[in-house]
Amino acid sequence: MKKIDSTTLIAGGLAALLTCSVAIAQGPGGGPRGGPPPGGAEERLERMRQHLDLSDEQVEEIRAIQAQELDRQEKREKIRAVFTEEQRAQADEFRERRFERFQGRRGAPPAAPEPPAPPAAPDEDD
Repeated sequence: MKKIDSTTLIAGGLAALLTCSVAIAQGPGGGPRGGPPPGGAEERLERMRQHLDLSDEQVEEIRAIQAQELDRQEKREKIRAVFTEEQRAQADEFRERRFERFQGRRGAPPAAPEPPAPPAAPDEDD
């Protein structure tokens, strides 16, 4: 039987440790951006159910839409079609607030201030 020297054993252990560390750091998506989190669609659906008070029928319709091979915009439009008018308004408000928070984190410049009011016209009696 061949004897393994300690240097080879240590080098192999370090290589295995490094490989595992990189795999863990990449996260579930495997790529540098990590991809969507596991169960992401179900978690979003549950948030929609809570925030918009979706019925069981609406949840099933949305789940079926999420399973379809559509681009993001098509899915969004089909899901919005499932909502009532009130739910659409609530969803729009929620999305706008989320967009504003996102802009704030990105360090977007604040909105331009209102221009000053024009000076009042002089009185003719003076």
